[in-house]
Amino acid sequence: LKGHQRFLVLSRGMYLRNTVQLSLSVLLMMYMGIYGLFIALPVTTLVGLIYLRSHCSFNPLKGFSWPTYFELVREGWPLTAFTFLMTLMITSGRLIVAGWLTTEEVGYYALSTLALGGMLNFPGAAREVVEPRMMQELDSLHGEAVLDRYLYRPLVINACYLPLIIAPLYFMLRPLIEWLLPQYIQGIVPLQIVLFGFYFLAVFYPMRGILVANRLQKAAALLAGVSVLINVGLSLLALKAGFGIIGVATANSISYAALLLLMAALLQLRRDIRFPFAKVWPVVLAFPLLCTSVWASRLWLEPWVGTGFVGAIIQSGILFCAGLILLIVAEYKVSLLKGLSPLSIFRTILRKTTKPE
Repeated sequence: LKGHQRFLVLSRGMYLRNTVQLSLSVLLMMYMGIYGLFIALPVTTLVGLIYLRSHCSFNPLKGFSWPTYFELVREGWPLTAFTFLMTLMITSGRLIVAGWLTTEEVGYYALSTLALGGMLNFPGAAREVVEPRMMQELDSLHGEAVLDRYLYRPLVINACYLPLIIAPLYFMLRPLIEWLLPQYIQGIVPLQIVLFGFYFLAVFYPMRGILVANRLQKAAALLAGVSVLINVGLSLLALKAGFGIIGVATANSISYAALLLLMAALLQLRRDIRFPFAKVWPVVLAFPLLCTSVWASRLWLEPWVGTGFVGAIIQSGILFCAGLILLIVAEYKVSLLKGLSPLSIFRTILRKTTKPE
């Protein structure tokens, strides 16, 4: 599909899979508990495959070239190693918990791993569509135009919109898990911590295409290996200090932040790539603002509204609305957000739906 530039089909298939996975996971958890999550994963993958195959109107090419195959393997192994190390970094927490803690705590921590894998499908789906387009336009666009469109702009958009997802989820997780999976209440705090780590991974995702385009896969793989070592080292230290799965979740989130900083530093070493503060300052400010808003809500709102469904909805709603207002204001201050605030998107959709035939 990528080779035939069927990006619309590819993106629809990925978002269909993610939507079905979320809906099916919640439905099955109501009746089967944690096992419903495990069943939902292969079922949604099968749904995605059926959808993609039903839209493949072309036949595979015949013939096979071994020289071409070995050349592709030689060129692609650094990216494969990088992807493997990324997967290892995401799952290493579960491996460490399985090796040093009880089976019960492995189950609690499995919630964090499953949730993180599901959430990463969304930036991953966008990347699968954007990267091939970027590779096509490298020769036709000026270097700064490529960076604006495929690095700075996605970074700013992710940094600005992710808090609108993370903050409400942070407060809704507790009542949802207490209702759907009451036996996994001890997994709530690690899952909330991993939510903040998800921010760094999602912000990092647009960088991968730029790294590949500049043939920095080998260096990126080495730095991903460093992030894995940071993850493992901090996790073991946290376990030794007696912090349990909460310490492992914190170590994981710190290693995700380290990965983002290391990759940004790698790109910054390129003479033709810089991160101009005038363009990317929202990336720097968004995460502290997210943390401050969650802390302030827990400090001042939570004692009044509680942690149940009603309290979680109130806190989530207030933070979500505050974030929307900030985004609408930021559109006039940040050039890379022009036309991408919620209000502008709503106006665009309204114009298209009311446009006369």
